[in-house]
Amino acid sequence: MNNSTLSAIIWLNTEVRYLNYKSVKDVLRKFYRLTAIFSRNFSYPGFTLNEAIVLGTVARNPGIIAHDISEYYAIDRGYLSKILKKLESAGLIVRKNQKRPPFEKLLSVTSNGRKIYNEIENIVDRSIDEHLSGLAKNELGEFLNTISALMKSLNMIVPDYHNGRSNV
Repeated sequence: MNNSTLSAIIWLNTEVRYLNYKSVKDVLRKFYRLTAIFSRNFSYPGFTLNEAIVLGTVARNPGIIAHDISEYYAIDRGYLSKILKKLESAGLIVRKNQKRPPFEKLLSVTSNGRKIYNEIENIVDRSIDEHLSGLAKNELGEFLNTISALMKSLNMIVPDYHNGRSNV
C-alpha cells in the first residue's frame, strides 16, 4: 500500500466519522429521550425503573454478583447497594455466599421476585406495543429491521458484559 492510498483511507475514515458524529449524537439523544419518557411512564407500585432493571438483571442472570451489575450499567456501587437491600428486604432477591474468590455474594431472585419480574416484563411489553401501535405495518417492519441491524452493530461496539458467570 503506498502513501497516497493510505492517506485516502485515513481521509475517508476521518470524513466518514466526521459526517456521522451528528447522526450518532442525534440517535443517542433520541434514545435518551425515549428512556426518559419510558422512565416517566413506568409504573409498578413501590418500584422505580432502576429497581425494576436491577430485579430483571438478577432474574435473567442467577448467580450474578453486584460488581457485574454495577460495571455493566455504570451504577454507583453505593446506589446499587441501596437497591439490592430494598429488593432483599422485600423478599424479592437473596444473597448467597460463594466459596471461591472474590467472595462477593451471588444474587438470585426468590419465587416472589420471579413473579414480580414477570409482571413488570408484561407491563414493559404492553408499553412497547402502545408506543409502536401508531406505525403502519411497513413502518413497523422497517423499524424492527433497523433495531436488529442496530443491535448487531451495538454488540460489536458495546459487547454484553461477560465474566464467566453472567451475561447481563
